[in-house]
This record gives sequence, C-alpha cells and structure tokens, in this order.
Amino acid sequence: RKAEAFIQMAQELCSPERVHLCTGTEEEFNKLMRTVVDSGAAEPLNAEKRPGSYVAWTDPEDVKRAESDTFICSESQSDAGPTNNWVEPETKKAEMMDLFRGCMQGRTMYVIPFSMGPVDSPLAKLGIEITDSAYVAASMRIMTRMGEQAWSKIQAGEEFVPCMHSVGQPLTEDNAGTEDYEKARSFWPCNIKHRNVCHFPESREIWSYGSGYGGN
Repeated sequence: RKAEAFIQMAQELCSPERVHLCTGTEEEFNKLMRTVVDSGAAEPLNAEKRPGSYVAWTDPEDVKRAESDTFICSESQSDAGPTNNWVEPETKKAEMMDLFRGCMQGRTMYVIPFSMGPVDSPLAKLGIEITDSAYVAASMRIMTRMGEQAWSKIQAGEEFVPCMHSVGQPLTEDNAGTEDYEKARSFWPCNIKHRNVCHFPESREIWSYGSGYGGN
C-alpha cells in the first residue's frame, strides 16, 4: 500500500532510533508535551488561570519561515509564479534525499496521519507527516484532525499528501565537539544553514528540513 511504502521509505532513509504512529488522543498529546517540557522548549502556564496552556521558546535564528529557503519545485518554472523561488523538481528532490539520509539517528520518528478539515468533509485533504520533533507532533494535533480517523481513511485507499520534516540534527557522536553537536542537544534543535521548505506540486509532496517548525 502507498501509505506503508511511504513510511518504510522514510524509516529506511532517515534511520530513526524508534517509530511512533500517532493516534491523536489526549493522553498521547499530554505525553508529547511532557517530552517538549522536559527538553526545555516549553513550560506549562498557571493551571488555574490558563489550563492546558504552555509558553514555548525557539532558537532566535528559527522564528519564521524564510522566503529565501522556500522553493516551489514544479515541472514548469512558470507554474511557480513570479514571486516564488523555483528549482527543477528532480534536482531538488535529490538534494533533499541527501539531506534526509540518516537525519533522524538517535531520535523518534513520529508518523502523523492527519486531515485538513473535518475528516468526512468532501473538501478535506488527508496527509501523513513524518517528523522527528515532538513539538511538531503535538502542534499537528492542535492544527489538524490527527490520528485514527484520518489513518482509517488513508488505509481505505484515499489519496493523501506525503509530508517529510526533520529538524536536521541527528543525535550521533560523529560530530562531537562541533556546533552541530551542541545544537542537536539544545532545547530547540534546528539546522538553519541547510534549511529548505520544498513543495512539489505535481507529486503533491512537501519536504521541510532544518527548521524546528513542521507545519509548512
């Protein structure tokens, strides 16, 4: 099946330490947020005044999506529009494959089935996001209808958008003593110098690398 093949491709490419298929439950969300809080990236607010709310911090270099790092990889350059960056899709896909190779070593790969809009709506768009960020996995539950209902639709054969995301900082000992080694272990791992947000209109794919955010 297409969904299983996509997940297997991502696992083989990214080499995560573990894989978690997200269910979208409140219990799972709370566990994800505990992971984010334990990392130092968030802190719960006053439970009486703001129940279920958190304040989150990011790396000061990773506070927005930079237009210079965003690419429309359509087959025809004219389809990208006059204000967007265009790269030929095969060239950019090969570059992204190289960036993603081994990028989730030491991390959890979250598999997030989701629906943009009510799951049973004829206007809803289904997707599967692959990410190595607990913050992104938790955020997707807030932004989308995420979990078992969307997964059931996808398993039944409905079309979905494959989405790849990584913070771009594997947890390995190969780069000990370097800036990347420290960044990978920081509260907000990211890889700004290799940040890419790529849309492939013809194949309906989204590949995002190097930012701590994964909602593109």
